[in-house]
Amino acid sequence: MAYDYDEKKAEEMAKRFGSNASESDINNVRDNLDKMNRGPLKKVWGKVTQLWEAFNSPDTPASAKAIIIGALLYAVSPLDVIPDVIPVLGLTDDAGVIGLAFTQVMRLVGSLAIGKVIVNVITVFYLSINTLRDYLRKRKAKKLIVGKINECRKNKGYNEINISLLDENGNKTEEATFEAQEQASDIHEGMVLTA
Repeated sequence: MAYDYDEKKAEEMAKRFGSNASESDINNVRDNLDKMNRGPLKKVWGKVTQLWEAFNSPDTPASAKAIIIGALLYAVSPLDVIPDVIPVLGLTDDAGVIGLAFTQVMRLVGSLAIGKVIVNVITVFYLSINTLRDYLRKRKAKKLIVGKINECRKNKGYNEINISLLDENGNKTEEATFEAQEQASDIHEGMVLTA
């Protein structure tokens, strides 16, 4: 029997799951989510864990939580558009729903709360120290540390620069990823900027 992934049908099913979610459903996600880290879902597992963390954060709005729990319930449900028991294809629709939910939540809240840390992705043409300083001031943080710099990803045409913002006690308050087509030569891993 052949199965076609119907994105619209999958999205509608996830919305229905989210709008009718009970405490029992949330416990079902809690108990079964780790078992889903396989196949196509393994490729989007970072998004799955970020969505789950955001769902459990008191800072996440209820409208975003409904989207999140719907997508996660869809992922753990064996009965969806393409049944999970079908080898390889079974988790394809689940991964699609997770990606869609992640994008919707990012649009809704602008950034995804992960505990007390916020992850943002900012795309810029040219990343300069002034851009980083502006970001630091805008977030009212005291310090910024440049973490990993991934050089020009294949076929993407940008560098990926991860930063952490620190409060006055040196505690990490936020993380961000800048995707820049070019970056200033004086931006390097471990660089510290202060407000």
